[in-house]
Amino acid sequence: MTITQTIEIPADRRFMFPPEIPVGSKANIIIQFPVKGAAASSEAVPKKRMTAEEEKKWIDDNIEWLTKESMEDLAIQNMYMEDK
Repeated sequence: MTITQTIEIPADRRFMFPPEIPVGSKANIIIQFPVKGAAASSEAVPKKRMTAEEEKKWIDDNIEWLTKESMEDLAIQNMYMEDK
C-alpha cells in the first residue's frame, strides 16, 4: 500500500498517521522536507548523480559497512529460508 499525503505542519510538529494504516503494522516511512526557498515551488530539485569514478570511490570508502549490511541481510533471508 502506498499513501502519499501533503500535510501542513501543526504548531506541536506532531504527525498523525492516516487511519488506513493498521495499528501494529510495519512500514517504511519516507519524510521529505522542502528545499530551503522552494517551499512554495512545486518543481522537483534534480539530484546530482555520481560519476562512475565517484561511485567507485564511495564503494571503496564504505566497503566494510556495505559488507556488514549485506551479511546481515543474507542472515535475515536465510532465517526465512530455513522456516520453509
